[in-house]
Amino acid sequence: MLRAYDPERDVVLGPRLQAVPGCQVFLNATCRWTSQLHYHQFLPAERVAGLLEGGADVHSSNGGEDAPTPIGLARARLIEDGTDERAKLILEVWSPVTHARFSTAVRARVVELLLAGHLLARSS
Repeated sequence: MLRAYDPERDVVLGPRLQAVPGCQVFLNATCRWTSQLHYHQFLPAERVAGLLEGGADVHSSNGGEDAPTPIGLARARLIEDGTDERAKLILEVWSPVTHARFSTAVRARVVELLLAGHLLARSS
C-alpha cells in the first residue's frame, strides 16, 4: 500500500516488513503494479477521483505483455464486488455528467471534439 502513496515502496519496506505474515504474499502479488491507481481498491474513493482528475493513466503498466493495468484490475474488482465505487470511477466513460471527473487535458480534448463535430454537422 505504500506504493499507492510512494512508488519506492520496496526501498521503504525493507526486510523487517517482509517478515510480517501475509506481507510477502501481498508484495509478490503487487510487484508489477507501477502506479498509485493500481492500488485503487485500498484507497479512499476521493483519492481515486483525485488521481483521475489529475491525469492518472488507467492503462499504465510496466510494459510486459500480461502486465496488469488499473483498468484491468478495476474490471476484475467489479467482478468480485460489483459495488466497488473506486473501480467504477476508473471504468467510467465520458458523459456530460462525468465531465468534471476527467483530467484537464481530457476535458479540453472532449470540448475540441464536440466543437469539431458540431461544426461538421452544421456544414452538411
